[in-house]
Amino acid sequence: MAGFNGSGTYVRFYDWTTDKANTVAVTASRMDEEDDGFATGLTNTICKDGQSSTTARIPFASGVSAAAGTTSAAAFAQTGDLNSGLYFPGTDQWGLTAGGTATLTSSATALLAGVVFSPVSSDGAALGTTSLMWSDLFLASGAVINFNNGDATLTHSANTIAFAGASSGYTFDALVTPAASDGAPLGSATVMWSDLFLASGAVVNFNNGDVTLTHSANTLAVAGGTLTCEALSPSGDVAVATNKFTVASASGNTLVAGTLAVTGASTLTGALTANNSAGVTAINTVKAFGKVVNAAKVAGFNFASLTDNGSSHTITFTNAMADADYAIVLTIDGDNSATTDNIIRYHTVAAGSFRVEVHRPTVSGNVDPDSYSFMVLSST
Repeated sequence: MAGFNGSGTYVRFYDWTTDKANTVAVTASRMDEEDDGFATGLTNTICKDGQSSTTARIPFASGVSAAAGTTSAAAFAQTGDLNSGLYFPGTDQWGLTAGGTATLTSSATALLAGVVFSPVSSDGAALGTTSLMWSDLFLASGAVINFNNGDATLTHSANTIAFAGASSGYTFDALVTPAASDGAPLGSATVMWSDLFLASGAVVNFNNGDVTLTHSANTLAVAGGTLTCEALSPSGDVAVATNKFTVASASGNTLVAGTLAVTGASTLTGALTANNSAGVTAINTVKAFGKVVNAAKVAGFNFASLTDNGSSHTITFTNAMADADYAIVLTIDGDNSATTDNIIRYHTVAAGSFRVEVHRPTVSGNVDPDSYSFMVLSST
């Protein structure tokens, strides 16, 4: 009987032009045989209105196009189950629906799961301990993560992440402790982030439990421990306790309100001004020095005062040392140096002062010292 051959080509029984040339009569049997072939061929075609069903896979040469479909009427679905299958929610998008629910949708840049995504083994059983790894995981706003034991969920809303279920109370406002597979806390475990952003006022507790780090008003503070920085590069002034130790950022001038102790070698590249009235002390150094010309103190030298007693002078430099803590070096000059038998000498009057005299063995009494220089050397 005529119809489609194995290559899908329709084959007729007779050729009416050939029959006419050969004077073959048109008979009812020949007409019925040809028409039955047409009927058989049409029966084996696919009707566009859905009246017929294919009995084998159809090899479409250029692909298949379909309507967009919806979650309740998929573009490609099983017969009798139209709300489960493949549909196209928008341009350059495809989606899967099951029971009328969008379970998975994809665009050119994202793949979104609308339901719980559970890994399974080859036999279809859920894998409770399997881990799925993503370099970045983006969830839609309001999405819920259900953990594999089924008793805890992680939700996100209004910039807040919170646990619910059996783990209720474990929020990111509370302490999060990494645990071993048996649930025991890992005191020495380390949780690594490339960047860690904490809310204002948050407290970082280190794993030994005795140090905390707090932040407020652009200030980091350590409680229970010591804050050590490898490098300190502030752009503004550096101040300790407001004014106890201050370094001005513009000039580098440094103010030390307390005692400055230098235990190592130090190099001074600028001028050093010592104010003895401020109690500057040192060991085995010159504590005071001065020059007197014509019984008058020369300005700029480091001693407090000079009193002219006529034939002697009282030099006052400081009362910070006892009499035994220092020695005096005197050199005579000016008009006193003209006579070779002049002897310049001193004796202490009180702590921090001494009397200068010039004695001539050939003359009775002392001579006005007039002009000389001196240094006060400390032994402490």
